[in-house]
Amino acid sequence: MGEILVPAGAVQVDLPGRIIVRFNVLSRLGAPIGGLTLEDGLELFEDGEPVSFLEGRAALRSEAQVFRSFAHLLLDRSGSVDASPATREAQVDAALAFVRGAALGPESRVRVSWFDGQEELHPLIDFTDDLAELDDAVMRLHDEPPLDTSTNLHGALLADLDDLDDAALASLGEGVRAPILSLVTFTDGRDRAGIATLEEAEGRVRAETGGRRLYRSYTIGLGAEVEPEVLVRLGPEGARFADHAGELIADFQDVACRVGRIAEGFYVLSYCSPSRDGSGPHVLRIDATSAFVTESVELGFSADFFGAGCGELEVRTVFGADAPVLAPVFANGVGDAVEDDAGRVVLCGRRLDPASGSFSAFVMRLLADGSPDPAFGQDGLALLDAGAAYASSAAHGLALDGERTFVCGAAAPAGGPAQSAFWRLGPDGSIEAHALAPLLSADGDLASGAIFVDRGSVDGGAEARLVACGTAGLEPPTRSAVWRLDPELAPDPAFGSSGVVLHAVDNSDPRDRGTALVSAGAPDGGVVVLGSTQAQAGAPTDLKLLRLLDDGALDAAFGTGGVVTNLGAFQGSDPGVGFDLAVGATGRIVVAGALLTAELREDPAVWRLLPDGAPDAEFAGSVQSRFPGTGVVTLPVALTADDRVDFGRSTVLRSLALHEATIVAAGQRANAAGGLDLVTLQLAPDGVLDGGYNTVGFLIEDGSGGQGSGRVFAPTGER
Repeated sequence: MGEILVPAGAVQVDLPGRIIVRFNVLSRLGAPIGGLTLEDGLELFEDGEPVSFLEGRAALRSEAQVFRSFAHLLLDRSGSVDASPATREAQVDAALAFVRGAALGPESRVRVSWFDGQEELHPLIDFTDDLAELDDAVMRLHDEPPLDTSTNLHGALLADLDDLDDAALASLGEGVRAPILSLVTFTDGRDRAGIATLEEAEGRVRAETGGRRLYRSYTIGLGAEVEPEVLVRLGPEGARFADHAGELIADFQDVACRVGRIAEGFYVLSYCSPSRDGSGPHVLRIDATSAFVTESVELGFSADFFGAGCGELEVRTVFGADAPVLAPVFANGVGDAVEDDAGRVVLCGRRLDPASGSFSAFVMRLLADGSPDPAFGQDGLALLDAGAAYASSAAHGLALDGERTFVCGAAAPAGGPAQSAFWRLGPDGSIEAHALAPLLSADGDLASGAIFVDRGSVDGGAEARLVACGTAGLEPPTRSAVWRLDPELAPDPAFGSSGVVLHAVDNSDPRDRGTALVSAGAPDGGVVVLGSTQAQAGAPTDLKLLRLLDDGALDAAFGTGGVVTNLGAFQGSDPGVGFDLAVGATGRIVVAGALLTAELREDPAVWRLLPDGAPDAEFAGSVQSRFPGTGVVTLPVALTADDRVDFGRSTVLRSLALHEATIVAAGQRANAAGGLDLVTLQLAPDGVLDGGYNTVGFLIEDGSGGQGSGRVFAPTGER
């Protein structure tokens, strides 16, 4: 073999401890070597000690969009080249050989430019993999004479590298994680223009980041006037010298082979490091063995903030650099997500229109492989019109009923209060029905919670009813609101007052909100509502649960008069916030959220209640939990106490699903590096972290530099 190529920026460290390396293994002839596996051909070492692939949950995969090769061919057209017909002809033939070889590899792009004595380059064609267009560009090399017979070798090389940087930056927006930048320079002499110095050019060519060179630079010289030592300094990947024009083709072909196939045979390796925070800097060594020859590469990394919870989770982004911008709605721009029976994922949220600065509600449907569904909306995206009078809208919750999609959210006229809004979409994403609920408060309402389709006892369950929750009033006084609508989105007069129920713990100073709701699972209908309440201005906001009967009245058999709050019922010190809930087959209610500690840290928490609203003492959790045996489970102290490497530093669980008695929850944490991570965890029926999931019962996906959050899905009937 020849080398293990790790492009600059191809080493990624994800908290809480996953190392991801993107690399190529090349033979001594520059050909890619494929077929290496974790079991045969690759070995990892940290500080000289072997890393167990099993314990480190290592994975080796191929990602077609990860690598992209950019090669810029830079041709000298100074006076000496143009004066020789033989050299001109050989230069064209050699350039044709180069582009035909360099553009053959997958994800390979070639650009061709020429230079003379002027400061600027003369591009023939921008980066492309179209061989016909490249051939045509090279054939036009000598269509026009150069304008300056001097040689600006150093300045041209610097301008060339700027073009490569621009191409690399653009490719990152297209999902490329490791652009490989190659510069191939042909000259028959030395720099005469003096526009830039040799030291400036060499410094750029040999620039590094993270210990890896940014560029792979090759030089090809022709004739006696070239300075070999200069071309060696400017071509650290290889300098070639031809005595006469006839030797050029072979030299260009050799370089083309190395450049063109460099994006083949790539590997993406990830593993969970055993190193932990405070252990200092470390050295990772990768050994690749093929045909009894071993090549190695060493890479440095820091284990700052490393801890438990590392795992392998595939994360896809569904909006690229040129796609619509999503503004945050609760978590990361998406208000809700649901999976249908075909494995398709339906998302809703709001989209920012950069031109107008307004927001539009949207629904997106993804196929099981994560790609947009072309049969839904426009390329998988449906924008929800709220009417000409409404300047902005947002979608916060959705529910599926067969091929129909119900959505709840809000719409607001320019300068006016927001109104709760509802939509029904057909199988293709078209709007079949749309309604705006009457204002319940002068300053606006918000249908901000989850919705579901309730078949209740209407016509033996044959007719669907849409139930949604949210908040009446955006500033105090505020009340939890629950709407029930028929399939045409008209209010159900049999529910509450004209189809809506309002609730506050203290009606004299109402400061309540609605967050989510779910069917109570009772044969006579009814719903369980999750929300929050605040006793008075300045007091902490606490979690509350309501159970409503089919007519919208509070169920007196639940809690105290149909109401349960976290403070008092579960413990008396830490206010709680809930974001999602589910009702199991036995009628027990599970809530996911967080507790606010005296240190103003949000500890992830899960509550479980008996069908009558009493705390479920069997949901005891770990003995290290802050409130063992109370029915509210927080993570063990060992995972949350350390302010530097903690799993539970301001962690909020935003969604959950039940699989029989097992609880799966997801949310986000504020990591020690200042980012927001995706968190998933699994609890056994007794509330203890389930070691069958990622060994420790939880998994963290790094969100540093952005935001992370998640929603978990359950089998049909388990939500």
